[in-house]
Amino acid sequence: MRDSAGQEGVYRSKALRLSGRMLQDIRSGCFRNRELLPSELELSRHYGVSRTTIRRVISILISSGELVKEPNRTARISDLSTHSRPSPGAGEEEGGAFSAPFSIAFVYAGVPDGFVVGTSEGTKEFCREHGCDLQFFTSEQGHDEVIDLLNHASELGIDGLIVLPYETEAYRNAICGLLERNFPIVCLDRPLGGMKLNSVEVDNSGGVCLAASALITRFSRPVYYLGAVPNHSTQQNRLNGFRMAMREAGYSDRIHDYLLLYPATDNDPEYWEETKMQEPPYRKVKSFLSGASLPVSILCMNDYVALAVYRAAEELGLSIGSDVMVCGFDDLPLARLQSPPLSSIEQPRRRIGFEAADLLCKLISGKIGRSVNLRLPVELHERESTLGRS
Repeated sequence: MRDSAGQEGVYRSKALRLSGRMLQDIRSGCFRNRELLPSELELSRHYGVSRTTIRRVISILISSGELVKEPNRTARISDLSTHSRPSPGAGEEEGGAFSAPFSIAFVYAGVPDGFVVGTSEGTKEFCREHGCDLQFFTSEQGHDEVIDLLNHASELGIDGLIVLPYETEAYRNAICGLLERNFPIVCLDRPLGGMKLNSVEVDNSGGVCLAASALITRFSRPVYYLGAVPNHSTQQNRLNGFRMAMREAGYSDRIHDYLLLYPATDNDPEYWEETKMQEPPYRKVKSFLSGASLPVSILCMNDYVALAVYRAAEELGLSIGSDVMVCGFDDLPLARLQSPPLSSIEQPRRRIGFEAADLLCKLISGKIGRSVNLRLPVELHERESTLGRS
C-alpha cells in the first residue's frame, strides 16, 4: 500500500488518513461559508465513515491547531490555519509527544499475573506521558473473545494493538489478517515463529544460560532443566539457553539426561489458574526427586514451575537450598516470599510495556516501516535457594 507521502508499506489509521483529507478540504475552502464545521452526522455521511472515526479526526485536527473546540457545539476552523502548516498525522514529535492522540489497545487472554500487570503498567506510563488513549481487551475464560477482537480490530476505532499471542492456528490467522491490512501490531514476550512481526521480548536464552552456568560453576555438576516441551519461541529460547550452558561446561553428551520436560499446557484455559498450572511440573519433578541422587540443581522455566519444586521437595522431606538448588525465571513478587527466597531471572516488566507502546506509536505514525524486534536484557538475582547451605 502507498500513502500520500509515497511511502510504501506504511499504515495510516483511517482517522489519520481522513484527517489529512479533511484538512485539504478545509484549506481549499470547502467549509468557508460556515462558522462551524457540519455536525458529526453530516460529516460521517459526507465522508462515508462512522461517527466514531469523525470524532477521532476532529480530535486530531484540534490537537494540531487546525480546529478549535467550541463548548457544547461542533468545532470551528482555526483562524491560524494556513497552507504552510504541516499536515496532521505526519508523525512528528514535539517535546517528546506524538503529534496525534493515538488510541491503542493491550490485548491478552489469560489470568493476570506479575508479567501482565507489570507490562501493562509500563504501557500506561507511556500513554500518560504521550497523551495516548489506552484500552484493555482481555479474557480470563478462553481465547474466542480475543480472537474475535483481532479479527475486527480495524473496525473499532483503534490505531494499533499490543498483543500477547499464543502459538495456535487461530492466533496466526488473525494476526496474518492484520498484517495483510498493514494494521500496526506489536507482540509481547513470544513472537510467533516464521512471521515478520514487531515484537518486544527479553534475552531468554542469555538469561537461562547465565543462571545455568552459575549453578554449574558453583557446585561443579550439571544442572537439570524443568520445563514444558516448547510450543512457542520463549519456551524454546529458554531451553536453548540451558543447552548452551551445558555445552560450554563440557556436558554436551549429557544434555538429554538432564532434561525434565512435561507436556505444554499454556494454550489450555483449564491450566491458567495457578494451582492447575503447577500440576504438570509438580508431577514430573516429584517423580524425579523420589529417586534422585542428592544434592541436585534445577533450573526452572519460570517461577510457577519453581513453586512446584518447592511443593514436591516439602512433601518428600527435602530441603531447598541444600538438597535441592532451585532457580526460576521472571522474578515475580512471589519469588522473594518463598522460604527460602527463590533465585530468579528478572524481566524488566514495566520497561517491556513502555517500549512496546513506544514502538507501536512509531509504527502508527509512520516513523518505522519495517519489522522491529527489540530484545531487552535480564538480570539474575541469586538468593538462598541456590546459595547452598551446610
